[in-house]
Amino acid sequence: MEDNNQAKLRFVADDEKKANPLTRKDVFLMTFLAFVCAGLLFSAVFLAATNISNLSGMAVVDAEDEEIEQEAVEGQLEIAPEDLVEEEPEEIIEEPVEEEPEELVEEVVEEVVEEVVEEVVVEETSDCGLEFDITVGSSKTVEGKSVQISSIDTFAAQISVGGSRDYLMSTGESMAINGLTIKLSDITGDVATVIPVC
Repeated sequence: MEDNNQAKLRFVADDEKKANPLTRKDVFLMTFLAFVCAGLLFSAVFLAATNISNLSGMAVVDAEDEEIEQEAVEGQLEIAPEDLVEEEPEEIIEEPVEEEPEELVEEVVEEVVEEVVEEVVVEETSDCGLEFDITVGSSKTVEGKSVQISSIDTFAAQISVGGSRDYLMSTGESMAINGLTIKLSDITGDVATVIPVC
């Protein structure tokens, strides 16, 4: 008897689905689409209203400008003296300038010249032709740039100059790295001998 009741319930449920083909999912989708359409409609109406008001405002301004231009051309435009803006001249206060004695100026100029000459003398020294022994992992300053040896093999070494990437050089090879030309002259154990070439 229970099987008979369950069969009747299934039959009634199947009949209800056939009578009402809309599911909750369908109702949800239709509601969502209705909200989207309403939002688009309100947006379109708002944009149209703002564009119309902007266009009408520009038309009024253009009409006023044309009237003013016509009056100016015909000579009918009169400017009242009170309409003119008069600017009051500003008072210019001159401050007295203190002059420095000429002797002080000459001394300063002489000191600057002496400093420049000293700097030029410092720059004239060169490391060209000098041998630099650099151990693996350490660095030495050559011609104002840091030369570092990353690794050494029997006849080659990885060298970087001034923070550049490592370059592989063989013994006796010369290479320009980061604006400095160097020659790897010899490798002894973990020490590489580098000579800057000018």
